[in-house]
Amino acid sequence: MEKLIELLNEYEKWDVWDYDEEMWRPYYWWGDGCDYEAYLISKKYWFIKWLVENEKVKEIRPIEEEKIYTQEELLLMTLAIQDEPIRFLCDILK
Repeated sequence: MEKLIELLNEYEKWDVWDYDEEMWRPYYWWGDGCDYEAYLISKKYWFIKWLVENEKVKEIRPIEEEKIYTQEELLLMTLAIQDEPIRFLCDILK
């Protein structure tokens, strides 16, 4: 989790964001009703795209031999079907 927090702080460089170990989410902007975990791994947040582009995660290999998806797409799809996507993401960080 510590590595994920470090990467979140690297990704979000604005002063209004402050991730810490207990919350691992920004203190500002999001209301209490927001699903932080779902937003963190969403395509809308672009964090997963940033992780892939900056080679911060291990490569995800497709089941079939033909590569029809990008690493970003494979990672987003894999996260979407995980019971614990944040734990999985922490496990594949470099």
